[in-house]
Amino acid sequence: MQFVLSHCGLPQNRSGDGIERWRNALREFSKRHNVVCKMSGFGMMNRSWQIDDIRPIILDIIGVFGCGRCFFGSNFPVDRFAGSYKRTWLAFFEVTNGLSASERNAVFWANPVRVYRLPG
Repeated sequence: MQFVLSHCGLPQNRSGDGIERWRNALREFSKRHNVVCKMSGFGMMNRSWQIDDIRPIILDIIGVFGCGRCFFGSNFPVDRFAGSYKRTWLAFFEVTNGLSASERNAVFWANPVRVYRLPG
């Protein structure tokens, strides 16, 4: 059975200790090969988020799960209170500028298609 950890596991406690506990939990989840992580819900964590607020979370998830086991998703309409749909996706694109074309293809398209069994 496929398990999707939604909204990055909601790292609400942004203190150094809180983020470290979140990272440790991610590492534990990642040991289970049927777990993938959906990177979404940033507006639930912080309604006034900026790109530099979400960058370390996204990069930590990609670092732990690899580009083959994580993907971006929307949390709209809930996240509309934290910014527009366009702003959210532009931030995702900016944070992942350093990924290769195949890695970006995986996290933006191929992985959600595979996980949710969507027509490709």
